[in-house]
Formats: sequence, structure tokens, C-alpha cells
Amino acid sequence: MPTFEQAAFIGRALDSLDAQTWTDWEVIVIDDGSQDDTAIALAPWLARWEASGRLRYLRFDHNRGLGCAINAGLDAARGELIAYLPSDDLYFRAHLGQLVACLDAAPGAVLACSGVRHHYNRSAPAAAPGECLQPVQCLHRRVALRWRERGDVESDDLDRLFWTALGECGAFVGTGKVSCEWVDHPAQRHKRMREPAGGINPFRQHYRVREPLRFHTTTGNA
Repeated sequence: MPTFEQAAFIGRALDSLDAQTWTDWEVIVIDDGSQDDTAIALAPWLARWEASGRLRYLRFDHNRGLGCAINAGLDAARGELIAYLPSDDLYFRAHLGQLVACLDAAPGAVLACSGVRHHYNRSAPAAAPGECLQPVQCLHRRVALRWRERGDVESDDLDRLFWTALGECGAFVGTGKVSCEWVDHPAQRHKRMREPAGGINPFRQHYRVREPLRFHTTTGNA
């Protein structure tokens, strides 16, 4: 669970994880330098799950970017299957169980994806139209591969950051069932990158990016 200043969302995301019919999971929250009330929002969950090792909380002292946050989680993960729950998104109850069953049924596949609800009331059986697969939709086998980080490129193109390289490790299969929500809200990372006034400046300001930035979006380059 990568998170950056989403205290208002994180409890709801963890509620959706707690409600899963598939119960053999751990969650690693990677706080990418938040300066809001994320730690306060997370405190009840830490009190409930930290002692058992079911939840671990990693916090960066400043924002290092999505790839770095996810990679820290991948390095810390103990399971052989990796799922993603960005802190502003939601699982439906059968989500993890359906993904695990789908991947189990395809031994040669490396990733299973679900359908997704998006933009409030729309849905798609795989990726939303015009978008990459979103992390919340995906479960994949543990691999040595890691996400591209900010020092290489900062992008809203998740194919460029990880999925294309992962596809070289095996096939992608889908459940065809809508079992999660990519939650639409104004502060989404991809929206800040696609800001019509220039993208890079609102993005840098919001994430307080200090280092040089190689910036790429699906609508242009800078």
C-alpha cells in the first residue's frame, strides 16, 4: 500500500482489505513522506495488527516517488504473490480470492487482473478505456523485477514503469469480474501529471520534489 497524504482515504482502503474472503495476507504500508494525518489515521490499524506482523508500516522522510515506495514494499514482502492496494482505492469482498484462483488456474501466467469500477459509476472487464492496468486490479507472482524509480523516469504510464517488463516474465490473465474500484478524485497522481497548464510544476509542488526530474506522461514529455 503506497500512500502519500491520503489520510482521508486510508481507513476505507484497509476496511476493504479486512473484509476480504481470502484471509491469508499481510499488508505493508509505505508512507512516501506524508505531512498530513496519515500516521494518526493508521494508528488504530497498527494497534490491531502490528504485533502479529499482519501490518507493517514503513515511512520515508521525504517523497521519493511511486516506484521507490512500491519497491520498498516488494523488498519487505514475505509472500509469493503480490497484490497492490493504493490507499485511495478499494477492494470488493471477493477480489483477492478471485485473483488467486485465476492465477492458480494458469500456471504459466505471471499476473492476474480483475475488472474495475472507475470514474464513479463506470466499469470495465480489464483496464479502463484509454488507461493502463491499475495496481489495485493486479496480483502477480513474486519476481526479481522492480518498478522504475524517479531517478530513471517519473511517469503516469504504468506500462512504462513496470507492466511491460513484467509481461516478459509470463502471460497476463483476467478474471473478467469487476471486483475493485480505482477511486476517482482530484488529487490523483496521474491527474497532476496531466495538468493542462504544464503538469510538471503542479506535480513537483504537490510532491515537494527536490531532485532533478525526468518527466514523462502519456500525453507528452518534458
